[in-house]
Amino acid sequence: PYARGNTLTAIKLEKDLPAEKRVAWTAQLGSDVPTPVYQAGKVYNLGDKGVVTCIDAPTGKVLWQESLPRNRNAYSSSPILAGNHLYCSREDGMT
Repeated sequence: PYARGNTLTAIKLEKDLPAEKRVAWTAQLGSDVPTPVYQAGKVYNLGDKGVVTCIDAPTGKVLWQESLPRNRNAYSSSPILAGNHLYCSREDGMT
C-alpha cells in the first residue's frame, strides 16, 4: 500500500522483467499503516477505518469486502492469519 492509504499495488518479482512490466495490478484501496497479508492466492487488506477486503492475488479482483465494527480507534496493526482465522486489532486492543 502507498499514497497515504489510497492504493494497493501488486508487484511481480520475476528477476528479468523490465520495470514497465513489473506492476501486476493496482486497486483503489489501501491503508496508511496496516500491511496486507497473503494466504493461498488471496490478499487480505485491512484499512485504517476497519474495512477488510479480500483480493484475488493473481488478478487483483475484489472477492469480498466487510466493514468491522466502527469505533473512534483506528486499525493500525496489520491483520494476522492463523489457520483459517483472520485477526484484526484496533488501537484500543479489541480484536
